[in-house]
Amino acid sequence: LALCAQQVLCTAPLIVAMSAVLQRMTGRGAGYFMTRFFGLTGDSANDVEPLFHRTAPSISTAELVLAMGTALVFMTGVAAVQQRAFEMIWTLPRRLSIRQYIRQLVWAVGVGTFSGVMLGLGRWGRELDDHVGRPALLAVMVVQGVVTYVFYWWSQYWLLADRVSWRSLLPGAI
Repeated sequence: LALCAQQVLCTAPLIVAMSAVLQRMTGRGAGYFMTRFFGLTGDSANDVEPLFHRTAPSISTAELVLAMGTALVFMTGVAAVQQRAFEMIWTLPRRLSIRQYIRQLVWAVGVGTFSGVMLGLGRWGRELDDHVGRPALLAVMVVQGVVTYVFYWWSQYWLLADRVSWRSLLPGAI
């Protein structure tokens, strides 16, 4: 429950920050890209797009830095909750240090990268399904499964700061 609450707290600022970046780069906010990604049309698209609509003509660099910084700080909260859960599972003492915080920052970047890869693979799978057929979609889903497995295996190892062997962490990743 704590991990879910932290995820909600970090996802909202991240979406707002990414919307600002997208607005600046493309002239369109996250709502436009979300409706395209999820294939929303009609009333559904009309409900999502205004959520991220910005009336100001441009986004300042200060706003972008503040938004991305806020998102990153909240993501370290998710990493800290996940790290504490792993420590409790493995009955390890809690570690609070600047190194652990740096590990949490790296993990935050990793989860952002993981999310982007998974979204890209999902989009690619749907396009392949439309043009090639169901076997291509299934192949992409297998790749998504492998990427997810590797990410969760690495997450445990990274957040536990090498205190548990890769081999011991294997069942947790599965």
